[in-house]
Amino acid sequence: MRKISIIGAGSIVFCKTLILDVLVTPGLEDTTFCLMDISGQRTTRLKAYLEKIKEKYGLKAEFQVTTDRREALMGADYVISTFLIGGMRAYQVDYEVPLKYGVDQCIGDTLSPGGIFRAMRTIPVMNSLAAEIRELCPNALLLNYVNPMSAVCLSLANSGVKVVGLCHGVQTTLDLLSRYTGVEKSEIDLIHVPGVVFNDEGYRIGYGAGYYDRYLSDFEGETVSTVYSCQKHDFQPDNYDIPVKEVLSLIHI
Repeated sequence: MRKISIIGAGSIVFCKTLILDVLVTPGLEDTTFCLMDISGQRTTRLKAYLEKIKEKYGLKAEFQVTTDRREALMGADYVISTFLIGGMRAYQVDYEVPLKYGVDQCIGDTLSPGGIFRAMRTIPVMNSLAAEIRELCPNALLLNYVNPMSAVCLSLANSGVKVVGLCHGVQTTLDLLSRYTGVEKSEIDLIHVPGVVFNDEGYRIGYGAGYYDRYLSDFEGETVSTVYSCQKHDFQPDNYDIPVKEVLSLIHI
């Protein structure tokens, strides 16, 4: 069985949805999920819920719980990082301190002073995680949801770890930009489509909500995706999936 280790699995709502998306993806049903978090109580509750889902639908997946990051990483095929360093109190400070000095951020987890604060807390932890991945599961693909996503992924560029940055916020970005700029969908010439896994026909596995498939169903422009070789995998697409027109392979340095 393939092993997917989720580092920071204490976010019950997010991780529950993420795992359910994987379970309904053809070719990924036979998976062992290792749920790692500093709060064993939360992951234990999540595991109990997933075991009920497994029993109800006759699923093949296995679920493990640990508070030991090294144990979680041992032999993993995929590592998903989804944690918040400093907790909600630090997140609150990221917003309130800049606001005190006149910087009103829409959200303080990616850009502006709040994003810098968060990056300074998070990047050392992500580099420590990368070092353990190199040691314990060197062939694993790291799927990073930790913000500030771009800064975190940039810090891992020379880490020797295969990493892909993901963000559920991109699912509404196209519509928002179209409204802000007054550009109709029919006027867009090219869309760079993100994804986690791609097959040879250009079909993709993304976040699991089907946003891009719905958006692209009547899009007449060009679509392109850029992927590492580790993101290529043979799978059977669903009948509602929309392939991208061109998949370009990147060289991982």
